[in-house]
Amino acid sequence: MASPLANGLFRRAIIESGSVFFPTRSLASAEEGGKKLLTELGAPSIAALRDMPAAQIVAHIGRSFGAYGLGAAIDGWVLPRDTPEAIATGQHNGVELMLGSVANEGTELLSPTTPDGVRAMTKRWFGTQADPINALYTLTDPETATVAEDQLLSDYSAAMDRVTAGLFAREGHPAWAYSFTRAVTGSDPTKVGAFHCAELAYVLGTQNTIDRPWEETDRQLSDVMSSYWLGFAATGNPNGPGLPDWPAYDEQSRQIKEFGSRVSFGPGLKADR
Repeated sequence: MASPLANGLFRRAIIESGSVFFPTRSLASAEEGGKKLLTELGAPSIAALRDMPAAQIVAHIGRSFGAYGLGAAIDGWVLPRDTPEAIATGQHNGVELMLGSVANEGTELLSPTTPDGVRAMTKRWFGTQADPINALYTLTDPETATVAEDQLLSDYSAAMDRVTAGLFAREGHPAWAYSFTRAVTGSDPTKVGAFHCAELAYVLGTQNTIDRPWEETDRQLSDVMSSYWLGFAATGNPNGPGLPDWPAYDEQSRQIKEFGSRVSFGPGLKADR
């Protein structure tokens, strides 16, 4: 959406659990991360790195992909500017947008942490706003801090979905925002809940390929979600015959579609945060 090289290649986009408002790293930062990876793996060159088994590299990186400069970077060619800047100033591709996130973004993405770890994260993300944001969460021990870490990432994702949808609406482009809250069956709901990527089996209709004790509620939810996604991809509007109405986002009501044990439309569970 942010690259001028993709101009004219598509008309609409669906962003799932991917806030555009995480700052895009600089080219210098990405290159330093790459050097770090080469050093730690004992590879004298990129050619030597390419000769290594992929599994060895993936195992070394683990969940710390950000530390190695992986991901988008402002290289002056594919991305000449920060992604949030491109979206906020209307210098993006696509005229219709659907986006949303899940209720528990961090349970399967983030490692256990401590109160000081959460405070360091909020300081890094929010600077002078860190203290009032920390006050929204319980940070008394590693267990509560790990829960707070998940909530923080989930709340930030949900908030930035609304910001992005609002920016599109201001430009006269329709956007549809959602939240997926269905705790996946067969998992400990207090530990993983509606975890990152949990919605994909519903959107793609692939529950029969995953060994979980799916319920009729899950199958019905999948029928509704896949119909919305297909309608949006085909026409630029998720609404269609037999589906509950899903109004485009507006900044006054800030209401979103919630996909959980039931499908509803309203302020969402985390509106206050």
